[in-house]
Amino acid sequence: MPAAPQEASYYAAILARCFPQIPICDYIIITDGYDSVVLIVNDECVFRFPRRAAVATQLAREHRLLPELAKTLPIPIPSFEFIWDNPQPYGHPFVGYRKLAGEPMDIAQLTTAQQVQAAGQLAAFLTALHRFPVARAKELMGKAHSAASWRQSLYHLYADTQEKVIPLLLPDLQQQTIARWEGFLGNDANWQFTPRLIHADLGPDHILYDAARAKISGIIDWGDSEVGDPAMDFSGLLYDYGPSFTATVLDAYGGELGPAIRQRVQFYADLLPYRETLYGIYTGDEKHVQEGISEIAEMLGTRAAHGEPKRQLRSNLF
Repeated sequence: MPAAPQEASYYAAILARCFPQIPICDYIIITDGYDSVVLIVNDECVFRFPRRAAVATQLAREHRLLPELAKTLPIPIPSFEFIWDNPQPYGHPFVGYRKLAGEPMDIAQLTTAQQVQAAGQLAAFLTALHRFPVARAKELMGKAHSAASWRQSLYHLYADTQEKVIPLLLPDLQQQTIARWEGFLGNDANWQFTPRLIHADLGPDHILYDAARAKISGIIDWGDSEVGDPAMDFSGLLYDYGPSFTATVLDAYGGELGPAIRQRVQFYADLLPYRETLYGIYTGDEKHVQEGISEIAEMLGTRAAHGEPKRQLRSNLF
């Protein structure tokens, strides 16, 4: 993982120096993120300290995008209230926002009716997000994928996977992985979508649920947002919440996702354990490496034994 101090007091001292108007009564630190160190102050404010210059640039893009985007969405998102744009004293600019209500959504804790309601909320949220004008998103963020460049970006990810992950797998899993990636990347039907603004990392950690109000209360962590394949925003739902919940979201979704949607959502969900393995390799975290490899083995082993992976979207859902 990129070097950065791990002591909460270090970041609290920087915060006190840069924002002396904030009374710091207590704080907790979250250091397992690859991009940022997070300090939660007084259980009220969240501060993100970038680990690298590229992440600071990413935060600047978020700062330009989120205020306009928030006006179009039915679920709250962070609003950067504290912005320190001087590289000193931390080494990079950093930001803070008022903590949104809720905890990471665990649908196992929800009733069937609450799950249906949450799926409807997510469908409305994704419909609105994917309708945000792409031209304006490009102006605010400085970049936007075409379907062709999105495809090329996945070829780059495949090259990284070939070099770093595939050698760690058993031979039969290596062959299945190669066949899966090359079969998807080589199929032109998978690249006929219209790029949209996407969150690109939508999963339980970034979907906040307020149990007291029985509703989704926030969508956080927009660092990976970009213009790309809208199918990506359903892949984390499939991976973590399963096919039935994901199908409910898709049924209520009001946008246009293009052809081969089932195959695209499934493929992006299948990529997640490869991404976790790469994350572990890049951060030097063996736990993530082993968990990623185990997930790959389970996914491909289940497919080999039963003809479909554990998290499978049935074709008749669409």
